[in-house]
Amino acid sequence: MDSLVLIERLDELMAEAKPIPFTREARVERDEVYRILDQLRTTLPVEFERVRWMGRESEQEDGVETRLKEITSALAELRQAQDVQTKRPSTPPLTVAAAEQVRDVIEAAERTATAVERDANAEAQRLRTEADAHLRRAKEEAERHLRETRERAAEEAAAYLSRVEEATKKMLERANSAGTEINGMLANLRGSGGSVIEDLEAIMAGLTKIEVRRSEATAPAKAAASPSRQAPAPAPAAVTQAATAVV
Repeated sequence: MDSLVLIERLDELMAEAKPIPFTREARVERDEVYRILDQLRTTLPVEFERVRWMGRESEQEDGVETRLKEITSALAELRQAQDVQTKRPSTPPLTVAAAEQVRDVIEAAERTATAVERDANAEAQRLRTEADAHLRRAKEEAERHLRETRERAAEEAAAYLSRVEEATKKMLERANSAGTEINGMLANLRGSGGSVIEDLEAIMAGLTKIEVRRSEATAPAKAAASPSRQAPAPAPAAVTQAATAVV
C-alpha cells in the first residue's frame, strides 16, 4: 500500500477520534493505528529506496523531485491537520502514546525525505562530474590524435625528403663517375691518337730512307743506259704527303 494512503488513513483516524468527556483525550482504535504504523515502517523504506534509486538515473530527476514534493506536501497536510486538532477546544487530542507515535512517524518521514533529497542532489552532482570528466577525456583524446597525426605527417614528409635527397645524391655521384669515365676515355683516345700518328711518322720516315737508298743504288745504272732520259720523281715525297694527309 502507498505510504501517502496510510498517512491519509491515519489522519482520518485522528479526525474521527471520539473525545473522552471531561478530559482532553480521545479514543482511537489502537489496533488500527498500530497496524497503520507497522505498514508505514514497512512501506516507507521501500519507497524511499525506490526514490533514491530513481535519483541515480539522470533522466528521472524530475520524477524524484515530484515524488519529494508529494511526500513533503503530504507531511505538511498531516502536520496541519494535527495543528487543527490541537487547536480545537471541543475535540480532545489523541492519547499521549498515539501522539508520540504519530510525531515519530512524521519526524522520520521528514528526515528520510531530507536524506533522499540530499542523496538525489549528490547523485546529480556526481553524474555531472562524470559527464565533465568524460568530456574532458574525449577532448584530450581528440587533441592527442590530432597531435599524433601532425607528428606522423611531419615524420613521413621528412623521410620522403631524405629519400629524395639520397636518390639525388646517388644520381649526382653516378653522373660524376660517368663524367670521370668519359674524360678518361677521351684522354686515352687522345693519347692513343698521338701514338698512332707518331708510329705512322716513324714508318713513313723509314720508308723514305729505304726509297732514298734504292734511288742512290739504281741511279748510276739508269744514267749509263739512257743518259738523255730524265730520272723519275722520288717516291718518298708522295708517301710523306699521304702520311701528312692521314695526320
